[in-house]
Amino acid sequence: MIAASDCMIGKIGYGTVSEALAYKIPFVFVRRDYFNEEPFLRNLLECYQGGVEMPIKDMFSGYWTRHLQNAINLKPSYEGGTNGGEVVARVIQDIAIAKSYAPTKVNTF
Repeated sequence: MIAASDCMIGKIGYGTVSEALAYKIPFVFVRRDYFNEEPFLRNLLECYQGGVEMPIKDMFSGYWTRHLQNAINLKPSYEGGTNGGEVVARVIQDIAIAKSYAPTKVNTF
């Protein structure tokens, strides 16, 4: 459904931001108070021209048009990997067959 969309709208979070960037779909988001990861996610959206913030009062008042129009004009530019699941599966498989992923040096405090 995301790939067939012109734009996404929702609350900022890891899932929504990663899907929007992976599919290069502009994302209109509302902030999440007390969500520690929000600054990082906002920076990602800004870095890859992928997001437009909508104030919560605009969302609840139905004033979406300006934000959606701004988002439609974005051209998200994320070109990074989108195969994290495959990478993790390979690491788990390698661990299961006894390939070592242990650090070569243990930090001592």
